[in-house]
Amino acid sequence: MRTVAEHTRVVHALLDPVFARLAAAPAEHLPIDDPALAGRATATSLVSEIPLPPFDNSQMDGYAVRLADFPPPPSREPSSSGSAAPPRPAILRSSTNPAPPLR
Repeated sequence: MRTVAEHTRVVHALLDPVFARLAAAPAEHLPIDDPALAGRATATSLVSEIPLPPFDNSQMDGYAVRLADFPPPPSREPSSSGSAAPPRPAILRSSTNPAPPLR
């Protein structure tokens, strides 16, 4: 059985020549919609010149709220007609939407 150090040396021995060949290859400049890009990697990091998305957005779906900030929910007890009160509406908050203004 190999030790972690031995396994690391074997993996480096296999991958180092591949990385050396990749580092020596010249970079190509292709348009972003070129079909030849499929399955390829960038030679350098890509950085946007504008904020993406171009609006403030939340980084997580939904918001945390305090229960004390809301009125008590309507009764869920059956009414005289035998039906329960309708549930209160909820709004889905997606991280891809613009964030609402801070108050």
